[in-house]
Amino acid sequence: MAKPSALDLLLLPFLLIGISTFHGSSTAIFSGGYRYSIGDHVPIYVNKVGPTKNLSLIVDHTEKPLTGLLAAEAACGPSDIAVSQSRTGRLVQSQAEYAVSVTNQCVCSQSNVVLHCDRLNSVEAVDPKIIRPLDGQNCIVNDGGVIAPRATVSFNYAWKSPADYSFVNSQPTCD
Repeated sequence: MAKPSALDLLLLPFLLIGISTFHGSSTAIFSGGYRYSIGDHVPIYVNKVGPTKNLSLIVDHTEKPLTGLLAAEAACGPSDIAVSQSRTGRLVQSQAEYAVSVTNQCVCSQSNVVLHCDRLNSVEAVDPKIIRPLDGQNCIVNDGGVIAPRATVSFNYAWKSPADYSFVNSQPTCD
């Protein structure tokens, strides 16, 4: 029996949802004769849609039970938290002010978003509910709360040079 194609595996969650919703069946049959039912352990090959919406195959795979929106949760990755910053043109205590935006580009909500922040230096007050240091190197965004899909959390800071705010970790949740 042939292994299912990458396209079969990518479409599996959507087909199972469609089959169980529209046809009353809970089994999908793919090329090669593979049969999968809701709750089965199946190899999931995660295809990641990046900021440019180009598909790229991730070769590594895991076996997990197929439930809910597991594939969408697995598809959320580091590139789905977009961090951008720009100089505002203002000076605060003779230091340049920068505006930082943290955007969740995933189709799922994400919480516990952690960024590298190198102590969050600023001569301007920064709301700790928006971003606050966890330790000497990392900060938590939005007080660890949920950032909805396509939502942005923003803050300003003022320092002698722009800081490196890069993604460290997050917890995606698809409801």
